[in-house]
Amino acid sequence: MIPDIDNFINSIGGSRSTLEGYRYILLRLSKWIDTNPIDLPPTATYILSFIYAQNWGNALSVKSLSVIKSYINFTYNIILSVRIKKEESPPQRTLSRQQCLALLTSIDLSTPKGKRDIAIITLALDTGLRNSEICNAQLEKTNLSGLYLSAKVKGGKWRFAHFSEITRSYLDTWIEARSQIADTKNLFCSIGGNTPGKPITPRGLGTIFKHLAETANLTDGLSPHDLRRTMACIGTELGAPSRVIQLAGGWSDIKLVERYTKALNSNIFSTTYSPITALIPSTKPP
Repeated sequence: MIPDIDNFINSIGGSRSTLEGYRYILLRLSKWIDTNPIDLPPTATYILSFIYAQNWGNALSVKSLSVIKSYINFTYNIILSVRIKKEESPPQRTLSRQQCLALLTSIDLSTPKGKRDIAIITLALDTGLRNSEICNAQLEKTNLSGLYLSAKVKGGKWRFAHFSEITRSYLDTWIEARSQIADTKNLFCSIGGNTPGKPITPRGLGTIFKHLAETANLTDGLSPHDLRRTMACIGTELGAPSRVIQLAGGWSDIKLVERYTKALNSNIFSTTYSPITALIPSTKPP
């Protein structure tokens, strides 16, 4: 096994799910070296051969190379000059407004599970919080009167995630139901199953979203990150400037907003911002 994986993981910041991803990559590399022995540290050519043999997509390959280069620099004080070109990704799954409404109206609000689920969905659509950020949200850092919660986000930083009055009402209803269930300081907890009352894990949240998609007949599926893209797209459709969306979603670079809104269709211009519609508001041609 390659040395110092734990020391490297402990030296960097990030969410639990991010660090687990880094560990997974390095453990895969370690098993590869056990099967294909070389003198350490591995060379750039060897690392590329390992990555290409995994048949990963471009995004994961680029990420893996970055993690491995950082690990080698940490462990051996060697900087590798090697890169994998990052390909432009196609638009990823994003919900339309109609799909969002179908999702919201499919939830049974008479049950604790439904009260929790609609609080999660509305919070995600208002704030763009990531999977791990929803799971790690703390009750004591949720300010209902101020319409925000303090969230520990990617990179170990903190930000205010602001939400609407409607989301506040759903959170309020869930928190009341939660008081009879929760055995955690986290805002959201499991209901039923093997760990009732315990914090929701990122994998558990993924399962919740899978079941929500089935109930709402979203045949393409649903993940927490889909709502992050949806938040950016609908916000743009409603006229929010990119800078406002960047702040609301906690993106570090405004260019990321462009990446998250790739699903936008150009017909938004003709339906919302058409110069002719503004000049000639009548629905009938002159």
